[in-house]
Amino acid sequence: MLAKINLDESPPNQIQIMTLLSKSLAIRLALSIFLAHIFASVGQDKGPWEIINTKGYFAALLIGTVCSMLISFVIMQVTTKLNNRKPWKEFPVLRPSLQLFFGVLFPFGLIFVLITIYFALAHIWILDSGWLKHCAAYVFIALLFGNIGTEMIAPKLVAIPLMITEDPIPLPEIKHKVKMFKEHIFTELIYMKSEDRDNLIMFNDGIRSKYHETVTATLKHLNEDEYINLGRAGVVRLSAIYKARLVGPRRNKLKIFLNGHDDLKIILSEDLTREHKELFKQYLSVD
Repeated sequence: MLAKINLDESPPNQIQIMTLLSKSLAIRLALSIFLAHIFASVGQDKGPWEIINTKGYFAALLIGTVCSMLISFVIMQVTTKLNNRKPWKEFPVLRPSLQLFFGVLFPFGLIFVLITIYFALAHIWILDSGWLKHCAAYVFIALLFGNIGTEMIAPKLVAIPLMITEDPIPLPEIKHKVKMFKEHIFTELIYMKSEDRDNLIMFNDGIRSKYHETVTATLKHLNEDEYINLGRAGVVRLSAIYKARLVGPRRNKLKIFLNGHDDLKIILSEDLTREHKELFKQYLSVD
């Protein structure tokens, strides 16, 4: 009997996701307007109302808001991608480094290049413009806090199991699968692999589904006596294998066939090891 995967929280439903996105959009919009106002007013020797009544203020506010929203969207994409591929629990050192580079330093460099071009068109050198003195620190702090804020909701956004299949699935069957995802029971799991940067699992009824945990994390909860890790070829349940065949010019690779799934043929991309040869000896066919 396989163990249950004991997660702290279940994946959010669609209503919770939409509410989360709405709150995120409202917060980012308010923050973007505030930042745009700061960027338009720093270095000015005027009061707040005088700055607002300055000619061109609202145009600058609009452009600054759009740019801030764009940067916040980039941060959201970067954070969710990193959270999906390099979770904090599995990469406690690498993940912060990637987040700092792609979420803070890279956007800051992009902004610096755009600002340099903007001042160059006005025949002003960036070092003489006062931007580094008055605005650079605000931009860096905004990016830093933007990453921290986005990181707090990123795990919720990526923890959405999406059903993918070639044929339509009846609604009761979908409900059954969703219920099984919530309970995190894998007694029906026969195959799992990383495919196109997505974690794909397949059940004994042939339904292929995306799952929010990595293959490495899921392996910790599977019975080692019932499953075999084939590296990049995936993870297979031994009882689901009915035939294996040596393939390749030197017959040094293995093609695996699963019970009732002739359309799915798993091929080991690496050369066979002695352990693999011994393990699959009973499944090898002579044809």
